[in-house]
Amino acid sequence: MTSFDRAMRFVLRWEGGYTHDEADPGGETYCGISRVNHPDWPGWAELDAHDIDHLVPIDMVKDFYRAEFWSPLRCDDMPGNVATALFDTAVNCGKSRAARWLQGAVGVVRDGSIGPKTVAVVNASPDEAIRGLIASREEHYAVIVAKNAKLRKFMKGWQNRVDALKQEIRASKF
Repeated sequence: MTSFDRAMRFVLRWEGGYTHDEADPGGETYCGISRVNHPDWPGWAELDAHDIDHLVPIDMVKDFYRAEFWSPLRCDDMPGNVATALFDTAVNCGKSRAARWLQGAVGVVRDGSIGPKTVAVVNASPDEAIRGLIASREEHYAVIVAKNAKLRKFMKGWQNRVDALKQEIRASKF
């Protein structure tokens, strides 16, 4: 199994299926793909043409995630555990934000664009990169809830996801 497949499997455990919670700023989502943020994703046409129980082909979902998140973040160039942590963080918290958090964790310029320097430093200190991503993510959730108490209902789920990510990283043999 490739690093992408492992990371995708983890993300889909948390992002699988269709949801539309009025309290969620992401709005309507399918496998974690937000219609608000990605209105042109071809999967929406598939769902609109049928009913919400119609499954979009998983390859369409994977292709989206590879093109939108995995490849731009250069996850193939990083150790599998870092790639999983970065990928899941980007899916849940935003690609640019996740990239800046990763860069901050390893002490390179936080420009939100993963280049060769970031990759080299991450590869030299993968544990530091993972710890920084997770710490930034947990702090981010606390700030979100502090700014908007209505989002508190998501806090337990967010923390459960982070805890599962920590467990996934410990258990993986990348």
